[in-house]
Amino acid sequence: MTLKRKNGATCVQQVSIAPGWTGTINRSDQYFTVVAWDITKDKIHEENMKLDIQQALETSRLKSDFLRKTAHDIRVQLTGTLALASAVLVTRSLALSHILVDTGILGMCEVLDKEAQARRMQEITVIEKSATQILTLVNDILDISQIGA
Repeated sequence: MTLKRKNGATCVQQVSIAPGWTGTINRSDQYFTVVAWDITKDKIHEENMKLDIQQALETSRLKSDFLRKTAHDIRVQLTGTLALASAVLVTRSLALSHILVDTGILGMCEVLDKEAQARRMQEITVIEKSATQILTLVNDILDISQIGA
């Protein structure tokens, strides 16, 4: 029950009424015990808890949206990086197999060039593996963000 105090402030009261009888069971001797207590602070706390829950749900939704969008943006960039690394690896492999077949007057230069190309292929392979691992991680983050949504 909501009441107004003398100073104009409202308060919430919980009221309990219990019947009783004096001496005999004669209904004319019946009385009621009324107990009222102020639960204003409890109601305010309850409302604050509801607001906190709503804020937590909204925060969780915003976090999930942020993770989803960020993971998507990173995934797009990594996919491009992986495609480029794969294309370079294929191109370099074809170039190396062509150079290995070609033996000419510049034999020493070709050996150095082949070693440099082999190092580049190893470096590109590392890039490809790293990007694949990061992409897997981003996909996992994206999966987790969708679970909470």
